[in-house]
Order: sequence, then C-alpha cells, then structure tokens
Amino acid sequence: MGKKTAHMRGAWGGTIPTDARMRREEEEKRDAFVNSILRNLPGTRKQEYTGVYSREKNEKGGIWRVFSGALPRTEMHRDYQNGYPTGMQPVLYKSGNVAFVDSRLKEEGNKDIADVLRGAEEEGSPLVVYLHEFNSNIAKPTHIPFSLIASYALQNLDLKGKTVLEVGAADGALSLQAAKQGAEKVYAVELGRNPFTQEYMEREGASSREYHLEGKYAELWPAFFKEHARHNNVDNIEYIIGDILNEDTQKNLPLDEVDVIIANIGPTYNDLDLQIIDMFKRMPNLESAVLGGYHEIVTRMKDPILKPDSAYKKLEENGFERKEGYITVWDRWDPKKEREPRYLAFIAKRKG
Repeated sequence: MGKKTAHMRGAWGGTIPTDARMRREEEEKRDAFVNSILRNLPGTRKQEYTGVYSREKNEKGGIWRVFSGALPRTEMHRDYQNGYPTGMQPVLYKSGNVAFVDSRLKEEGNKDIADVLRGAEEEGSPLVVYLHEFNSNIAKPTHIPFSLIASYALQNLDLKGKTVLEVGAADGALSLQAAKQGAEKVYAVELGRNPFTQEYMEREGASSREYHLEGKYAELWPAFFKEHARHNNVDNIEYIIGDILNEDTQKNLPLDEVDVIIANIGPTYNDLDLQIIDMFKRMPNLESAVLGGYHEIVTRMKDPILKPDSAYKKLEENGFERKEGYITVWDRWDPKKEREPRYLAFIAKRKG
C-alpha cells in the first residue's frame, strides 16, 4: 500500500495536501535562471526556497531568494542585516516567473551574469524587474513573504492594455511588475509616513529603532522608485504621494478607467483594506483585484488580525468574490503545530 498523504483543512474550505510538508521532487527546487545566477556570483552566496500552493488551480510553484556577499552593502541592507544570512544581502528574489534583481548584477562587469539577464529579457522568461541596489520594500525581512506571494498572484492576471492602480505602492516594485506585464498605464499611490503604521507598531510593541526605520524608508520610497524606473526603462507609471482615501488624491486618479487594483496591505492598518474594497463601487470598469497582506492560518498565531475573513465579506457586499488564492508553504512548516503563518494573497473578480 502506498504512503498515505496527510491533509490540512484550509480556512476557505476543502483540504490542502501537506504530503509531509508538501514534499516536492528535488528538480522542482532547481530553477535554471536562479542557478545560472548562483553559479556566476563570486564569493559567498546562499539560496532559500519556499513553496507556493493554490487550491483553486491545484497548482504548486515556488519562490527563490538569493543572498550574496559579493556586492557592497547599501545603508538599507546594513539597517536590516539581522534579517539576512550573516555577511550577505539580497540580490535576487524570484517569485514564479517574475525575478526581482539587484540592478548592479547587470552593471558590475560580470559578462556571464549579464548574458543570463539579457537572455531572460529577450525571452520574457522570467520577467525581470530591476531594483536599484535592491533598495526596496520587498527587501525588508518582515515584508519579503507578503510581497513575493502578492507578486505570484499578480502574474496570474493578463494585464496587457489594462489600467492598473496600486495602493500602498512603497517603492513601486509591484507597479513595475504590472508595467512589464503589459499594463498600458499604472498609477502607484503611496501614503508615506502614516499614522496607521505608528498605531500598528505601537500595538505590536515595536522598538524605537524599528519605528525609526519604518519612517526613514517611507520617506525614501519615491527616490528609490525613480531609480527603479530608470533601470527598467519604464515610463508609463505615475507615482503619487497621497492618501488614497482623500478626495483630493482621488480627483487626480481616473478611477472610472481602472481595470485592475493591487492592494498588498491586508488588515494591518486598521480597516484600510476594507475601505479600499468599498472604493470598488466607484470603479465601474474594475475587473480584478490582487489583495495581499493576509495570513491563511491563524490558529495559535500571535497576530490573528491578519485573517482575510472581513475582506471576503466586504468583497461580497461590493459585488466581487475571491477566485484564486496563493499561499506560502515553508519547508519547516508543521501542520500539527500550526505555528508558522502561511502568507496569503488572492485574486478577486467582479461577479457575473
């Protein structure tokens, strides 16, 4: 008799195959693009892998993170060094078929790496998004899984010719991905230093250093975005500093033309995610939304507020419904203990 496969009931119903932590065939962890970069990186380097699962599509995928000690550390990476492997910093994150790459990898005179990147750009596989010295919100250790699972969900939408609005854009990494996926116009709205962040961090008992860094980089996102856009030769993104809930900000946005919205903010900032979903009624052409910043499993977790239940209910009220969900599945995750969060991003679509 074959070995029995373990299952875990998902919060949205049905069962998620764990198969002893969802064992993947060894070749599934081997990614040709990632390995080509790894082979040609001098000095110390490390690769980390996380599985991705979608029940609706019965699909398994992966997220790869590559760290290296070969490039000079930026101030941001020194600030967050405790979240990286010792002596290293991130240089490449690959989520499904999208690769976020340190811009210096194509500029440091390494011909082999430059050839790999050029080949990927020509083939569009993976879709390469350059980040200036990898100074990005997705490089912050606490944001890595949220950002990469949202990226994974986003690439499952056809954005060609679409108008996209990203709320809570930070340095615009996901907006850049949308533009390179073929969006005709992208509006990236970022609030910057905000009271929601302060309230959340105070509730979580964040240190003064953590709060200082959160504010410091909130003010640097616009400058980082400008550099990212230059590296990617992208000129169809309008980056806006403002409160999306403010009428003056909304007046500068063609809400009636938006086809897709990205909001990778979850319920962290009070009920901001619910207020954004309420805005859907002001977007008559809105077809789809990518919503992230949630946890799928909350049992015995420290922070149960990251549940998506309220968002599902609010979507129903506004004529939308969840269609596809994507969750991270860690190699170390133990379904019996349920202590590890499974980061969730999902696609919602208009009913009918």
